[in-house]
Amino acid sequence: RLGVGEVGKVLVPARVPEFVGLDGGGGAEGSEGGGSPAPKAKDVACGREHTLIVSERGLVFVCGPGTLGRLGLGPGTEDVLYPTLVSVEGSGLEHEVVVSISGGEMHSIVACASGSIFTWGFGE
Repeated sequence: RLGVGEVGKVLVPARVPEFVGLDGGGGAEGSEGGGSPAPKAKDVACGREHTLIVSERGLVFVCGPGTLGRLGLGPGTEDVLYPTLVSVEGSGLEHEVVVSISGGEMHSIVACASGSIFTWGFGE
């Protein structure tokens, strides 16, 4: 939920230590193998139990409980403790530059530079 690897309380500000996704593992944005600094955040948003981050490059990272599709990482997603790239092949989002994000109780929505809107999560 917080993106710092904890599932309990964090009572003082803590830096988000890593971002996951571009290299298929624990590397930071653009690192292609890990070890470089976390991406620069352009925007952040929260749902009831999940966090969304847009990088300066327009990529979306999420963390929190994966139940009901709120993270957009596909079926069977469990708790995600570190911000993880949302890049589901075939969704179309992987070809977009995200400029705005928002999270609801169990869903997420993004607006793209192209004017497209993408949404995911529990829609009932």
